[in-house]
Amino acid sequence: WGAAAVGRACGEDRLIAFDMGGTSTDVTLIEGGRPQVTAEGAIDGLPFAVTTTDIHTVGAGGGSIAWRDAGGALRVGPRSAGAVPGPACYGRGGTEPTVTDANVLLGHLDPGTQLGGEMAMEPSRARSAVASLAEELGLGALGTAAGILRVVEAQMAKALRVVSVEQGHDPRDFTLVPFGGAGPLHQGALARELGCRRVLVPPNAGVLSAVGLLSAPVTVDGVRTSLVGSADADPEVLGRIWDELEDEARALVLDQGSSVEHVARGADLRYRGQAFELTVGVGAGSSPTLPDGGDVDAMVAAFHDAHRERYGYDQPEEAVEIVNLRVRVEGPTPSIPLVPVAAGSGASSAVVGTRTVVVDGGERECELYDRSRLGAGDTFDGPAIVVGLDATCWVEPWQGVTVDPLGALVMEEVSS
Repeated sequence: WGAAAVGRACGEDRLIAFDMGGTSTDVTLIEGGRPQVTAEGAIDGLPFAVTTTDIHTVGAGGGSIAWRDAGGALRVGPRSAGAVPGPACYGRGGTEPTVTDANVLLGHLDPGTQLGGEMAMEPSRARSAVASLAEELGLGALGTAAGILRVVEAQMAKALRVVSVEQGHDPRDFTLVPFGGAGPLHQGALARELGCRRVLVPPNAGVLSAVGLLSAPVTVDGVRTSLVGSADADPEVLGRIWDELEDEARALVLDQGSSVEHVARGADLRYRGQAFELTVGVGAGSSPTLPDGGDVDAMVAAFHDAHRERYGYDQPEEAVEIVNLRVRVEGPTPSIPLVPVAAGSGASSAVVGTRTVVVDGGERECELYDRSRLGAGDTFDGPAIVVGLDATCWVEPWQGVTVDPLGALVMEEVSS
C-alpha cells in the first residue's frame, strides 16, 4: 500500500513493487492503484487458503550470505547474516560475505557514508570476507562480488516474473518501484532484466513499508462455498448469498470505527475437472467487479477472459463450475500527506564528492549526490550514487534521473 500511495501521488497506477530488506525480498503487482490479492498462498511450503495481498517472497536481501555449493557453483541465500552480526562491513563480528559486502566492494555503497547517520562501514572487512569466498571459487575478489550481485538479482528477477509475466502481465507496461533499505541499489539491473521502461524510487524508500501500514484501508473479505455448475446456478440464490456476506463484512468494518467506501463482489470458478480455481471480480485485477444481480453469464464470460489472460487460452465450450462466492468491503483509503520538495537549483548543488565504482568489470568515476539536497526538477545521468539517510540508490550508466515534485527519483533509459 505504500508503493500504491506514492504511485497515486505521482500519477502512476500500474506498478511492480519491489521491497528488498536485509533478509528477504517481497514483490507484488499493483494495478489500478490497488495491490493484487490472492485467495491462496504458502508459508515455508505449507499452503493456506486465506485472502491476502498477493506478495511473493524470496530469501534474497542485503544480509543474504554468499557461498559455494557442493558442485562449485556460487549461491546466495537463503541464509542471512541478519542485523546481528550483520554483513562483515558492519564490523560487528560477521565474517561471511553478503550482498551488502559485495556492494561495498564494487563501490555502490560509499564506505564514507554512515548507515542511518550513525554506523560507519569497514570496507576492509567486506573485502576480506569476499576474498575468502573468491579463493574457494578460484576467482578474484571483484569478480566474485560482481557474481554475487548477478546471482541475487537473478533470484529477484524470477520473483518479479512470478507476479507479472506468470499472471499474464507485461512488465514493460509497469513502473518498477524499488524500496526497502537495499531495493534502490538493485533497481537498474532488475528494470533492464524485466524491460521496465520507468523506475520510481520513492522518498524515504527505506521506510516505505511503514507508510503502507498507515495508508491501507480497513478491509474485510467474506467467502462462502457454493459449488454449482454455472448452467444450474440460480441468480437469486447467488445474490442472496452475496447480500449475506456483504452484510457480515460491513458490520465488521463498522465495528472497527471505519465507514464503508468500497464494496466488490466476486467468485472462484473453474472448468469442470480442474483442480484449481480463478477468482473473477474481487481481487482479480483488470477483471470487472461482478454485478449485484448475480448475472451468471457475465460471471462466466469474466472467467473465460481471466483464464485466457492467465494461461493464454480459454475453453468456452467446456462446462464451468462456481466454487466460492466472495465479497470485499473496504473503508476509505487513508490519505498520507506527502510533502513536496522545494524547486531544485541544479543537481550539481547536491554533489558531495566522487567515487570509483566497478561497472562491467572496469572502473569508472561517478558522482555522489546527497538526496536531501536534490530539489524538484533537478536532472542528472548515471553512473551515480544517491545517498539518503534510509537507503542508497545506485544509478546505472544508462539511466537518467529526474526529481519529481515529491522528491521521488524518476529514472528512464537515456539515449547513448
